[in-house]
Amino acid sequence: MKIARFWVKETIQTVNKRGQRVEVARWHWSENSREEARERAAEAVRQTAGRIAAGEPWPSKNEYYPDRPPREEIIEEIKDRQGEVIATITRNGYGALVLNTRDLMFIDVDLPFEWPIPSLFKAIGRLFGKKYEDPAEKLQKKVIGLARDHEAFAFRIYRTRAGFRCVVVNTRIDPASPESLRLLDTFGADPLYVRLCKNQECFRARLTPKPWRCGARKPPNRFPREEAEAEQAYRAWASEYEAKSRPFATCRLVEQTGAPSTDASLTALLDLHDRLTKVASGLALA
Repeated sequence: MKIARFWVKETIQTVNKRGQRVEVARWHWSENSREEARERAAEAVRQTAGRIAAGEPWPSKNEYYPDRPPREEIIEEIKDRQGEVIATITRNGYGALVLNTRDLMFIDVDLPFEWPIPSLFKAIGRLFGKKYEDPAEKLQKKVIGLARDHEAFAFRIYRTRAGFRCVVVNTRIDPASPESLRLLDTFGADPLYVRLCKNQECFRARLTPKPWRCGARKPPNRFPREEAEAEQAYRAWASEYEAKSRPFATCRLVEQTGAPSTDASLTALLDLHDRLTKVASGLALA
């Protein structure tokens, strides 16, 4: 599981092909030390400056995603009975908490777009003499069918605001293994998420609502924050977000297939997921 504990930004001046002086900045990471992160950042910024000086375009913000760990603050580490870290909770770029784990397989399957008022489409369908099938109901049938077809695995299936979440609860699957990639593809997981699982060697699941779905602003800045003022602004935002997200859940349980897990670590991670996503709360999804 590749979780970046250290992030460093390096900056360099260069001249582009037009003769204009420009400043180039790059962040890089390390699992081991700040010095290693600094060395990697220095090399990355030199390479980028060289490309710009040669007339190549500026790198996209998403150029390396998801080929390296996301730049996220580590909020908590979860350890097993032997003291080994089996999962981390991080805060992502738009402020939601995310569970990262190599052991518990998460597969999110999204609708093409959100359908907030299916009753309207049903009414329109009746006007034209057509039977309307709610896309969410159709996707739910598909996901449950796929889960039941894979009899070797026990799944917990949840409804999310934008689709469904499937969790393999009875066995550990290597995120970078062919078996993992096959399951992700079969269920129709987002290709970027599939690449991230493989490259980061872990699965990810959002635990708290997206800010814009619960009336909160996006964070005022990104981690790591280099100045005390930025940190203060971020902490004020976090308090506001936590208050506004409190009346919302992230997912609710739809169905379980197969026998429950007897693996203590998997059970603990699943309980953590269910508690923080408020699956039994009956609250609106966000």
